[in-house]
Amino acid sequence: MMHILRKLVLVIVFFLFLQTSAQERYPRLTEYVTDSAGVFTPTQLLELQKKLQIFEEETTNQIVVLTITELGYETIETYANGAFNQNGLGQADKDNGILLLFSKNDREVRIEVGYGLEDKITDAIASRIIRNTIIPLFKEEQYLQGLDTALDELILYLKDPVALARTNKEIEEKKRKNEKIGRYFLLVFSMVFLGVGGFFFYQVYRNLIAIFRRVFTGKRSVLVALFLVPITF
Repeated sequence: MMHILRKLVLVIVFFLFLQTSAQERYPRLTEYVTDSAGVFTPTQLLELQKKLQIFEEETTNQIVVLTITELGYETIETYANGAFNQNGLGQADKDNGILLLFSKNDREVRIEVGYGLEDKITDAIASRIIRNTIIPLFKEEQYLQGLDTALDELILYLKDPVALARTNKEIEEKKRKNEKIGRYFLLVFSMVFLGVGGFFFYQVYRNLIAIFRRVFTGKRSVLVALFLVPITF
């Protein structure tokens, strides 16, 4: 009996260990900035911590930065989502957290936004910050400047509705412009395609008429005609 109980206890302990390991799959984010990749100096780290602390005290919104060396077998999207959910960023009743994740070796960045802030920091806004602000500076290995400027933009959009509305308007105008260019390109492509197709169809039609005319006028034999028709097509 004791032997069976001992085995049962060992099994329970093993499953608890697996559950705990799964729950701690990602780093514990106990600070505003967790620099696992060693991107920042101690002074830079302190300045970023202070900036994000002041922002949360003023707005209750929470922005957390995480740098890692590499993603391993995960995508940047799944890693950011997993780290965000595991650490429960933001206030539970508001879900107003944001995670800015940077994988150094993979050179990938992700802005993961809680549901409570998705109406402000939309996918379009997040993509714009990454594309226009972070990536150009990261290409020059200016990691602090890239992340710091991105944080300034996030803070601005969350605190200033006018700036957010202006940027959304710019995004919408650019989207409409790109759609218009796309329609023009499709129209030109269709015209070229129809023109080239019409020309070849005309050539095939003319060659077929010439072949059949020669057959029926006795200038070419039927066997020659049957040989030329497939070649023409």
